[in-house]
Amino acid sequence: MSEFAPMLVGIAFFTMIAFIVKTVADGRRRREHLKTITEFHNRLLDKLGSVRAIKNAPAEEIASVVGWSAAQKVREFFELEGAEESAENAVAGDEESAENAGGGGDSSDRIDDPEDEDTR
Repeated sequence: MSEFAPMLVGIAFFTMIAFIVKTVADGRRRREHLKTITEFHNRLLDKLGSVRAIKNAPAEEIASVVGWSAAQKVREFFELEGAEESAENAVAGDEESAENAGGGGDSSDRIDDPEDEDTR
């Protein structure tokens, strides 16, 4: 067993060095990626002014700032977000309709309104 100890220490040492190098490289890569994304967002906001303006801008106007492929991705993002919001609103509307139709539970679930007691 004692003859393998120096070999295990050497393997552990090189493994530790490899892990440190990988961690530093990943940190640099992530930092560069974040910098690129931040510059992208800043360019769009500087040109168009607000997220609402970006959302309502035609793809050609966005492309003049960030390029055509990026403009298409921005438009797809807002279209997908709009579709999700529409679906959420539809579900919320269905739940509200069910509650208004009497399917929302019994009267013990409702908050009593003191002004409403006169009509009971």
